[in-house]
Order: sequence, then structure tokens, then C-alpha cells
Amino acid sequence: MSLLHERVHAAFDAAMAVVTADPSLTAVHRMLAAHRDRYRQKMSVALVGRVSSGKSTLANALLGGDYAPTGISELTYNVSWLRHGPVPDVTVHFSDGRSPEQRGGLSDLHALAALAPGNPAMRDYLAAISYLEVTDPNPRLEPFDLIDTPGLDAASGDAQARKAMEVLGRTPSGVQEQTVRFASRADALVAVFPKAASALDAQLAADFTSAGIGVDSPVTAVGVLTKIETDWHWERRPDPMEEGRRRAKGLLTQAGLRNLLFEIRPLAGKVAAAAGVLTDEDFEDLAAFNAMGDKELGTALKAGHIFPKVPYPELPLPPERRQALLVMLSGYGFFEACRQIRTGKAASPEELRAHLADISGLEDLRRLLIDHFAQRADVIKLRLAIDDVARLPARLGSGPGPTGYGSGATFGPRELDQVDQAIALVTDLEQELAFRRLAALRDYWQGGLTFSAQEGEELQRISGERGPRLTDRLGVPEATPLSELTMIAANRHDHWSRAVQDPAYRASRAACDVLLSSYDEIAVEIENR
Repeated sequence: MSLLHERVHAAFDAAMAVVTADPSLTAVHRMLAAHRDRYRQKMSVALVGRVSSGKSTLANALLGGDYAPTGISELTYNVSWLRHGPVPDVTVHFSDGRSPEQRGGLSDLHALAALAPGNPAMRDYLAAISYLEVTDPNPRLEPFDLIDTPGLDAASGDAQARKAMEVLGRTPSGVQEQTVRFASRADALVAVFPKAASALDAQLAADFTSAGIGVDSPVTAVGVLTKIETDWHWERRPDPMEEGRRRAKGLLTQAGLRNLLFEIRPLAGKVAAAAGVLTDEDFEDLAAFNAMGDKELGTALKAGHIFPKVPYPELPLPPERRQALLVMLSGYGFFEACRQIRTGKAASPEELRAHLADISGLEDLRRLLIDHFAQRADVIKLRLAIDDVARLPARLGSGPGPTGYGSGATFGPRELDQVDQAIALVTDLEQELAFRRLAALRDYWQGGLTFSAQEGEELQRISGERGPRLTDRLGVPEATPLSELTMIAANRHDHWSRAVQDPAYRASRAACDVLLSSYDEIAVEIENR
């Protein structure tokens, strides 16, 4: 248990002790206990965005396989809750009150979906699904559960989406309500939105606000700009990720998104998903294009969906096989895969999968999710706990009243004072150094600090971005003796003590204070060893 975890438990215990002896405050005690229990549970991260924004493709890319349904509208209009478990399994939970049902796997559900158009019984079965619980021993599911939601904008979806929902007996408002309900239960959010015209970019924040998900702090949400591969052109834009990074950085400067998201990363979704499922056979078939140079292959791929059908005599493989590879990889992924194999940079399927994960932005995104969510689960969940407890007064009454607890509250002055004390014991945790460190990091990444590159690296290191161990945070070898660690920490403490008072650091004073406090914390950690 981390020191922060211990302090949170102590704060909740103290808060509950304040109200436990008064029978009239039983509801307050129960609410505090519920928020404490939620804090103790494993972290969950919901993928939220518009219909067809690439959420399921992202889930499969992150996990390196086929775990969330894609392309089957009868299934993609359901929530998929992906958990770590000892064996692969799919449990269907229903909305009509019947008991959950275990299925053979997603392939079984895909078979049912294929029968649905001509089988009313199958349509009714699929329409009654509330959510799919998918368990798998995949180690990437150990840090947190992934919740893949249908979409925030079902009510304004295209004609094809509305028709699919109509066939299933679903309503757009019902699909949107399901998205909001499950997203609100998650501890953190990944906002997924496709590469779009700038006029649509600003709608992302409005989607969250109008849906009532209520993201209170950018600590609890990151964004992913998907479908970057659609921007590829082998001559004009050989690396679409470069433009994706520029656009993602620009989006984070918009007020609506800056207040909503901790960070935004671009992702070539199809290429990322292909990195997890590309087979040895796929590798060999791509190697069949070795005789084609960049210009020749790029010109052929430029035909897009016609590429598999064009009767180029120089194109190897049957048209249907070219089609399958193109659908899986996209033009960008196909071109890069063939070039890496041809130049010898990817001499095996394993090397090619690693390369696709890298160029697609997948590895960068995984690092962000692990560093920001998994390694900071205590901080993320504490943020939610503080926000939940701060809302207790609104839940204790039916409307605004002179007490601040709603006109329906029946508490007297003594009870109100006890409730205030209990709430303050938890909400005072907002002053934790961990929150200030995240704010300083965010300022640095957005170019808001006057730090040098070396000082920026120190901030990232001391914040755990280079590893959680003491030696990682101090930037020294693991075998460094404690006496030397003490000296290094003291020297850096002296440096930031001076920087806090230095006019040259005026714009970065809060970040300087974070570093100073972090070295105070490290000194205590060393002393306690």
C-alpha cells in the first residue's frame, strides 16, 4: 500500500468516525463508506466518443487482439467491459432482468449477429443485451479494466446507424444513455475522436458536457485523435503522424479541451490494431511485394479501394487477399510494412509488429496510459473521491436552502457541523503534492514553463515519468548507496530553494515549489529506509 493510499484510508476512517455515533447521520456514513469502497476497487477506464470514432479498434489495439466487437453493428451498440481473468470468457448481461449467460466467446456472438437479419429470435436476443463482460488472461488488462462504450451522439447518427438500431429495437437515446451510465461509473476516461475538420473538433467538449458525464478535472481524462492513417499520401504526406501530432497539440490549446483533457495523442488506429493480429502468413504475403519500389507501390495504393481490383499484372497475390491486407493495415500500414520488409528493417513478423506499433503511435499511447493511469491510480481515484465527497451536500437535500444542504435537509447546527468536518477531512486531501506535480507536468508539456530541457527532464523524472523507484526519480543507477542519494537530493533541494526566489523563474514558481517539495518528500523517504 502506498503512502498516499494510507493517508486516504486514514482520512476516510476519520471522516466516518465523526458521523458514526449520530443515528441521524447514518446516510452520510453510508455515502462515505461507498466512496471509500470505490476508491479501493480496481481502476476502470472508459473509452468514450462518438459512434464509429474508432473506440473498439482502439481497445483491440491496446490489448493486441480481437477483444471488442468491431464492424458488427448489432454488437457494437453494446458496452463491452474488458477485464483480466484466468481464462478467456464472455458473459452476456441483459437489460430485461434475466440472469447473465456465458457464451463460448466473441466468435459465438458474431455468429449470432450474422443470423440476426433473417431471424427475429436472434434480433430479440441481441436487442436485450445490456453489456458484454469479456475476461481474458491478457496481462495488459491487469492495470485496469477497459470499458468500450457505444457512442455519445447516437441520437444524431447517420442513416445507416439509425437503421441498424431500428432493426434491433434500440433507440438512439437508449444507446446514448447506456454510454453515459457506464462512462460515469468509470474512474477515468479516454476521449476518442476521429481526425476531423476543425469546425467539428470543438464539439468534443460539448459532447461530454451535454451528456452530463461531468469530467471535473483533466487529471481523470486523456484524449486520442484516431484514424490518422486516412491522412496518408505516399508523396505529399508520407508520415501522417507528424500532422497528427501537430493537430493534437493544437487541440489541447482550445479552452474547452484544455479544461477537459490531461493530454491528447494521435493514433493510426488500423495500423495499431494490425500490430496485434498480424500473422506469419500476413508477413510472407507482404514480402511478396518486395520487387516493387516505393513509387510503384505508392501509385498502386493511391487507387484506394480500387487497389485490390485493378488488373496490375505486377501486383502479386489474388485480389481478395490484397483486399484483406489493405482493410487490415490501411494504405499507410500496407506501404510501411512492405517498405520495412523490403529494406530488411523488419526481418521477421515480430519485428514488423513492433514497427507498426511504433509508427502508429500505439506504443506512445500505451506509455501514457500506463504512466498516467496505471501508475497514478491512487491519484486518479483520489481525485474522484474528493469530487464525490464534495458533492455530498447536494445529495443530502432536494434543493438549495439556507443551510447549503438543500431545503429538504433536516439537520440541525450540530449535525451540519459534523458533516462539514467529515467532508473537510477528505476534501483537504486536494492539497496533496501528487496533484500539484501533475499540474506542473501538464504546464511543462504545454510549453507553459520557462524551464530548460534539462530542468524539464528533472521535473518528469522526479514525477515518476522515468520510473517509480527512488533511483529512477533521482536519475542514478539502481545500486547507488543511500549516502550518495542523500547528497544528490540535498543538492537539488538547495538549487530549487534558490530558484523559488529567483525572478527569472517567476512564471514557473509553482513548478519550482513542486520540485522543492518533492525533494523534501524524497529526504523523508530516504530517512525511513
